[in-house]
Amino acid sequence: MTNYAVLLGYGLFDKTKVKYKRYLDNFASFVNEHKVGIVVLSGGKTDPKQPHRSEAMSMAEYLKPIIKSKAQIRLENNSLTSSQNIEFSKKFIDLNTDSITIFCDNIRPPKIMWYVLHYWFHLNKKQIEDYFIDYSLEFYKKHLTTEQIGKELSKGISYKNVKVKPYHMRTDIDGAVSNQIASILEINSLYDKDLERKLVRTIKIKFGLK
Repeated sequence: MTNYAVLLGYGLFDKTKVKYKRYLDNFASFVNEHKVGIVVLSGGKTDPKQPHRSEAMSMAEYLKPIIKSKAQIRLENNSLTSSQNIEFSKKFIDLNTDSITIFCDNIRPPKIMWYVLHYWFHLNKKQIEDYFIDYSLEFYKKHLTTEQIGKELSKGISYKNVKVKPYHMRTDIDGAVSNQIASILEINSLYDKDLERKLVRTIKIKFGLK
């Protein structure tokens, strides 16, 4: 069966963004080492100065020369939020495969896994809550602290054949705190369409999009 690797974008890529470049280099190494068959690059058109160029396109331009495997590269060009990254990438994925690895930054793995369980596996809110409770309890049984669970999460989080694999891109506490607020709103927007529309409008304002 084909192995998949999904890469989430963080704005239009250019080589001057050192952490972003390392993130893509790390992803390319993973694809080459694990004989990934299909690569999905996810990220929409978020720069009003380059309205016809997506994050996925910008990442593909850099990755194509350095991915040495025979992986097919598929572009998801429409997402503006992390939720949409996962929702819109689903059409490129065959869940009946050996493994799917999703790359994101080190703040987002639990949120990304929530979206995977919601959009890809169609679990309801209680089932997803139970998944995370059971996940935490399993570690507490081993006498791990909350901090240790955080460190464990930073290695990745899995469900069935899907793994969310974080890259240590963010280190600033202010960014982490603001992202947690965004995560609460984004997850709740899965169950509140009015909130979802407000968040999308907010994202567009943030990017300077119409």
